[in-house]
Amino acid sequence: MLIRKTTQEDLAVLDQLFDTCRAYMKAQGNPTQWDENYPTAKVVAQDVLSGHGYVCVDEQNQVLASFALGDYEAEYDRLQNGKWNSDEPYIVIHRMGALPEKGAGNFIFKELTAKYPYIRIDTHEDNKTMLHLLEKFGFKFCGIVHYPGYGDRVAYDYVRPN
Repeated sequence: MLIRKTTQEDLAVLDQLFDTCRAYMKAQGNPTQWDENYPTAKVVAQDVLSGHGYVCVDEQNQVLASFALGDYEAEYDRLQNGKWNSDEPYIVIHRMGALPEKGAGNFIFKELTAKYPYIRIDTHEDNKTMLHLLEKFGFKFCGIVHYPGYGDRVAYDYVRPN
């Protein structure tokens, strides 16, 4: 597997990937985190323009996962019911969707925790698959982030051990 920047050519398969993720999340008891309007290839097209879009591909360059990496999230300044474990600069992971049973989620977190010393992320409290990955890779619960129009999300961070 390989992580690379998302290209315009990748956009053609992303709506299908997100539809697969939505169906998987619903089957796993998380029916409301994503709807038909978010995320979409159109949203990821903006990530391509900003340089924040990434995909994880297999050896045949088939897209297995999509995610965005940023360096700031305004809502994180208003964390509720907790606190972050560091005030250092961070990267934030958003809109991560991976085809089930391909191992891309594990690969992405292994690569990102090796590359970045401080990572923040949030997810829906019912996203058991993501919560399992966060625990597996040493992320710690920090509090609640509220997104107007989307609701509350559980927020986690990862601080690489010294």
